[in-house]
Amino acid sequence: MFLEPKIKSEIRVKALIKQCDIEMIPVVLLHRGDIDAGAVLLKINLMDGQCILLSQTRDISGKLVWMRTLGEGHFMESKVDEYIKHQLNIDQDLWVLEIEDRKGLYTPTEPVI
Repeated sequence: MFLEPKIKSEIRVKALIKQCDIEMIPVVLLHRGDIDAGAVLLKINLMDGQCILLSQTRDISGKLVWMRTLGEGHFMESKVDEYIKHQLNIDQDLWVLEIEDRKGLYTPTEPVI
């Protein structure tokens, strides 16, 4: 089993923001979580009332991946926001980023499962 080194959540989030900056894709930090070990949610806003929600996790081999939190496809922004609000009530250590991706150009560095 290969286990990637654990990088602090704050550093992973800064890398995501930098990636968006380089690709000229607007990104906003909606909630700052635990610096060391907070989970990361990524709201990809398609700017048409639809969003995709990804959460960063590890696969069975220990590699970082993104999981489609609500399932395949696009979801109403209100549903995604409701889910995020619920998760923040459970876990204040959670990091939440929103990417405005009208053209659907954003692709995370790690695979999406």
